[in-house]
Amino acid sequence: MASVFKRSLSFPNKIPSRAPSKPPISYHNRSISLPCRSHPLISQLKNEIDELKTWSSKLENRTSVWLCCGLSRLKDVQDSLDDILQLPQTQESLRLHPTWAEKILEDFLRFVDVYGIFQTLVLVS
Repeated sequence: MASVFKRSLSFPNKIPSRAPSKPPISYHNRSISLPCRSHPLISQLKNEIDELKTWSSKLENRTSVWLCCGLSRLKDVQDSLDDILQLPQTQESLRLHPTWAEKILEDFLRFVDVYGIFQTLVLVS
């Protein structure tokens, strides 16, 4: 004996139900690489470079005091760079990537050249 099946259509109920709704499920994306804070010396170096840029943009009152202030700020940048290069993490990175060390040396040589030219101009003037 064959049974008869009735067809039915169901439409979503547009009348809001009075039962409390479930909170939406939240999904979290996970990453293998976690953001890390930079070393405090890096932020110190960035601040000193910003101060040096601010100093160099001051066009008024270019006196010997202004020049000494700039040289002092430049020395602070050099000292911070030296501190960063002395860190064990930095030395390990440079050991693993010798091309980075070569690039840093080239940049320092340019810096020394500019410093030498500057020193000559100040002493001659």
